[in-house]
Amino acid sequence: MKRTALALILAAIFFGSGWRILTAQQQGGAFVPNFAYQITCGCWNWSAGFLVGTSTAAQTVAALQMAVVTLTNAQVLALNTTPITLVAAPAAGFVIDPTGWSVAFKETAAYSSVTDLELYYTSRSGANAACVPITAVGLLDQSANTIRRAGCLTDNETLPTTAVPLVVQAITAGAMGGGNAANTVNVAVEYRIINRNF
Repeated sequence: MKRTALALILAAIFFGSGWRILTAQQQGGAFVPNFAYQITCGCWNWSAGFLVGTSTAAQTVAALQMAVVTLTNAQVLALNTTPITLVAAPAAGFVIDPTGWSVAFKETAAYSSVTDLELYYTSRSGANAACVPITAVGLLDQSANTIRRAGCLTDNETLPTTAVPLVVQAITAGAMGGGNAANTVNVAVEYRIINRNF
């Protein structure tokens, strides 16, 4: 069984116009091979359970990726006015589709008057939120290392139609206080790039 499964995953057959990957679909407990997925660039690889193309011009949805940005104490205190880019704007015709995010506070001194954080396309002023906010109370006001996570928007939300970056920013204009120069805040986001012109 292990040998058969391995053979199904690794087998590839060339059909003149491109590579076709031999895949398996489970039907009633049996695995049925098929050749439903054609790959024309000849430069693909398996990664973490996803079929990943090296040519973004040919793909419609890229594999999930992770971006992690470490914010300094000064950047955290300025999040009310200055967004921090987590994922740079993709090429024209492509859009960032986040699936979840987290904030980890490495504490030296807690913040005061904390403000919830949000992911936005470009900035808060555009009012185009990308995910569920992360509550700052119980996170940034703690005298201990703390982490929280949140999912992203619900079904049928509209993604931006132009190539724009994904940023983190405070949801209000009120400034936070306190903190310490040694504080750091890691913001991580899981996302994929979607081709809107497929």
